[in-house]
Amino acid sequence: MKKVLYFITLLLLAILLTGCDIFGGGNNTTTATVTTHTTTVTTNIITEIGLILNDGQDTVEINSPWVDEGAQLDLLLDGTKFDMITNDTVDITTLGLYEITYDYTYGGTEYSMTRYVIVTDQTAPVIELNIGVDTVKLNDAWTDGGVTTIDNSGESILAVVSGSVDTSTTGTYQIVYTATDSSGNTSSIIRYVTVYE
Repeated sequence: MKKVLYFITLLLLAILLTGCDIFGGGNNTTTATVTTHTTTVTTNIITEIGLILNDGQDTVEINSPWVDEGAQLDLLLDGTKFDMITNDTVDITTLGLYEITYDYTYGGTEYSMTRYVIVTDQTAPVIELNIGVDTVKLNDAWTDGGVTTIDNSGESILAVVSGSVDTSTTGTYQIVYTATDSSGNTSSIIRYVTVYE
């Protein structure tokens, strides 16, 4: 009876030493053997592996710097961490979704995980009024000085003009310039033109 209780105690101890893979990273297995008088108990002790994607900024504005914060392989039982390796890059000059895959080999097993980085354009074009003469005498000609548009994407954007000036009628007129980039970001600016007598 004592041998049976001793055997059950050793078996429970072995079960308590067995972990589970809670982070989906995988595991390495080591065999432990305990021998008593005439009974041998063999169990598997699992060394847990955690894969950690370090915090980072994974949505980046086009033509803005992106820093790869990396990933780590974590031996959960003793806290040892190893930096995982990648050869993938992000082209910050081109809109799109990029995959950065990190790899590390430990104990003969290769582990990997992926970071997804999106290069977006969420910034509206900048419009600046060009210098012009916007105070006009009745019945004189008015020349639109136009605008200059700049976009962080580097694309060339032509502003759409709406509104008109009737130089035969006194008053203040609005000329609206609207610029839209290929990502749909829009901005507008108004030129005020005054016709006086």
